[in-house]
Amino acid sequence: MRKRSKKVLALLLSAVMAASVAGCGSKGTASQPAQENTAAGTDEAAGTAAAEGEENTGSAYADTLTIDVFAENANYQGLQSGWFAKIIKDKFNIELNIIAPNISGQSIYQTRSAAGELGDIVCLGSEKMKDCVEAGLIYDMTDLVKDSAILKPFEAGALGLSDYFGTDDRIYAYPTNASGVAKNTEAAQVRNGAPENGFYTRWDYYYELGCPEIKNMDDILTVCRQMQDNHPTSDSGKPAYAFSLFPDWDGDSMTCANKYAIMYGYGGTTGYVFYKANGKDYFDIADDNGIYYKTLEMYYKANQMGMLDPDSSTQNFDDLNAKVADGAAFNSPFPIYQYNTPENVAEGKGQVFVPVGDMDYAPLGHSVHGQGGTMAMGSTVKNPERVFEFFEWLNSEEAMMLTFAGPEGLTWEEKDGKPYLTEYGKEAMQGGDPQNIPVPEEWGGGNFSDGANRIVSSVVYKMDTNPTYNEPYDPSMWSTTMQENRTKIDEQWTETFGSEWPLDYVAEKNALHPMPGIAYRKPQDSGDIKTKRSQCGEVIKEYSWKMVYAEDENTFKSLWQEMKDKIKGFGYDEVLAYDLENLKVIQKATEEALAGN
Repeated sequence: MRKRSKKVLALLLSAVMAASVAGCGSKGTASQPAQENTAAGTDEAAGTAAAEGEENTGSAYADTLTIDVFAENANYQGLQSGWFAKIIKDKFNIELNIIAPNISGQSIYQTRSAAGELGDIVCLGSEKMKDCVEAGLIYDMTDLVKDSAILKPFEAGALGLSDYFGTDDRIYAYPTNASGVAKNTEAAQVRNGAPENGFYTRWDYYYELGCPEIKNMDDILTVCRQMQDNHPTSDSGKPAYAFSLFPDWDGDSMTCANKYAIMYGYGGTTGYVFYKANGKDYFDIADDNGIYYKTLEMYYKANQMGMLDPDSSTQNFDDLNAKVADGAAFNSPFPIYQYNTPENVAEGKGQVFVPVGDMDYAPLGHSVHGQGGTMAMGSTVKNPERVFEFFEWLNSEEAMMLTFAGPEGLTWEEKDGKPYLTEYGKEAMQGGDPQNIPVPEEWGGGNFSDGANRIVSSVVYKMDTNPTYNEPYDPSMWSTTMQENRTKIDEQWTETFGSEWPLDYVAEKNALHPMPGIAYRKPQDSGDIKTKRSQCGEVIKEYSWKMVYAEDENTFKSLWQEMKDKIKGFGYDEVLAYDLENLKVIQKATEEALAGN
């Protein structure tokens, strides 16, 4: 493929990323006739179109190509519209047709897989992608990617997937949410300068108490009791609770309990085993001394103290968000910012991270191996060179900036070598998330969020560093944005704890240990293990919720023992032994990653 200008490559990368996200999970076919599988064939086709003098959008191609993107994580289905659609149509004469199981139903994956046609771009979790590679549903991109400067930084991640797929050094897919520049021991999960997991609570309530030191979970309960006593009702006069949980994220256990494992250093999981960044320290979910049990115990004590929302076992996450917005629920193990409106924050009111003395934050680290998703091209793609050209561009610097920060000149601009949000951009990209505000007609019209890249997945992680500016692609994390957005709460926080940002404080206390990136991919459970894990999971979830609402300590402990006896009968020991064997592989990969960092 000939070298193109930086701007065109960037746009191509952005489209590729978009297509990658949408492509995860379904199938689609390009509308163009097949071309010879060489880069030269692509350029010749472009030259022919130009020579014929056909009217087009400015792209090198006269004919419009519709690319089907099967995007497992997308929350939109149909043709991409709005400002992003205009950019890729003008630059590449391409339209994106997004196929989203989240919208059309999960059965569409089986239907399209059975038909042998997933899509032109496919975005799936690594386990499904492995199945699709083995079934011949994914295109071998090896020859296409060999001269790609854009994808070269992610080659190790792609080859790690090749080992997992069993395809030797043939490249069929790239990991998503990957870093091409950061060390794998640098924290990837950060937002607004704070950890993604930890003790999040109402700053104004905590500040009112004089910011007492919180050493451990018992202190969390003590401080929460004081805050709830001082503020027993919400803004609308409803009962307020320090703890409000929800079950709809539960898998094989209670998710609201699992989140504290990350806060306490156990950021890695393989089945029922939670492990630390060194790969050596671990506990299993039925461990009497594990964080899972200790968190259930904290929730039980909170309920005994009248601090647990009685709706916790039946409400969903949206219900909780509404309560947070009303001030009826005021702490959680991860940020829920519904109360942090500009008006409230200006008054020093809102939910923020507050450090706990014995915490040991274990976020995901940046990694060329990504975070579990994959992006590829479908084997039935009818115009592989042209689709790859777009796929490649989707992961370029320019496309990443488009995807995560919007169009330069509209939402952001460069000053003195740094990116700054424009006044329009500040409104359109609040918190780094696109908002639905009108878009000027010359930029495509419609609303901003509706017109954003709908694929959701990309090879490049939005928190990865853009080498041009030495800043993340996420505009909420630009140094310029963070300084402009410092609030009364930020100033009070710095005055209290002595660090500019919460993550700085955690690092200074030697309580930040990111999980290093490794090529390990958890193998699929065998039929027997899958059945046993499912049966154990139902018991663990049922009893976890019963324990939280236990009438007294004896009942709490007897329920825990009853749970352990039941899961043992369903084969928990066999499942745990299998998980521990996988941990041995993780430990070896972790040792190698840390040695090479």
